Amino acid sequence: SDTSGDRTMALITLIFNRLNIPLSKKKTVGPHTTLEYLGIILDTDKMEARLPQDKVERIIYFIGTFLRRHSIKKRELLQLLGHFNFAARVHYTWTDFCNLSH
Repeated sequence: SDTSGDRTMALITLIFNRLNIPLSKKKTVGPHTTLEYLGIILDTDKMEARLPQDKVERIIYFIGTFLRRHSIKKRELLQLLGHFNFAARVHYTWTDFCNLSH
C-alpha cells in the first residue's frame, strides 16, 4: 500500500541520514508506478515505455526544421538519426523489461 511504502521510505531516509550517507533528492523517489531509467519512462500501471515529453518535442522540432529545407548538413542528419536511434531503444528496453517481469 502507499502508506506502507511511504513509511519504508521515511525509515530508510532516517537510517541513511544517521549513517551520514548522502541521498540525492532527484534520484530518491517514494513509491511510484513510473520510473525514468536511462532517459526512458517505464510505467507499470499502463505497462508501457515511453520517451519523456521534452525528448518527443525535441525530435518533432528537428523534423519540422528539416522539412522546410531542401538540404541538410551531414552533421544535422547524424544528429537527427541519433535522436531516432535513442527513440528506437524504447521498444527494446520495454521488451527486456516485460521479459524480466515474467
